[in-house]
Amino acid sequence: MNACFKRIEDPKAKAAEKAFALTVLEHLSELYPDIRSELLLIINERWDQETPAFRSRGARIRKRLSTQ
Repeated sequence: MNACFKRIEDPKAKAAEKAFALTVLEHLSELYPDIRSELLLIINERWDQETPAFRSRGARIRKRLSTQ
């Protein structure tokens, strides 16, 4: 979990790595609901600096987590 958070916060990480880390964290949030707020916070903070792949995955995750 920590490795995934570090990966999505790393500006040098590749887009595919970040997208996969976001997906892993989304799945982990089902087991650990406490990480949802941190995940959403990071997605929102990184939004303007990230690639379209990150934004696409992030938008999907924001939508799913906001309905839970």
